[in-house]
Amino acid sequence: MLLEYVQLIMEAKVHMIRDAQCDEKVTIRKEFDTEEKRLDHEMEVDRVNAILIEEEIARKRKNERMIGALKIMDQIKDNERVGRCAEILLVGTNAEPSVYAG
Repeated sequence: MLLEYVQLIMEAKVHMIRDAQCDEKVTIRKEFDTEEKRLDHEMEVDRVNAILIEEEIARKRKNERMIGALKIMDQIKDNERVGRCAEILLVGTNAEPSVYAG
């Protein structure tokens, strides 16, 4: 009879330990899943931020190219004006001696 009680107590301890291990396994799994979701979210935020940064860089490059193109167009216009002024001066200086010479 005492042996049966000891055996029942031992079986109860084994079941209690096994139940605790199963509960611990479930808890660890939940914590793992929670951490995995947190990391997934963090990686998604990083990915979206990287995309936004790349888009911003592309927009700035496009703006810089447009500004550069406008500067080049302004320089071309300025050079054309300078060229026309130079032509006028050359024509004017070539014309003046002939008027004075005559």
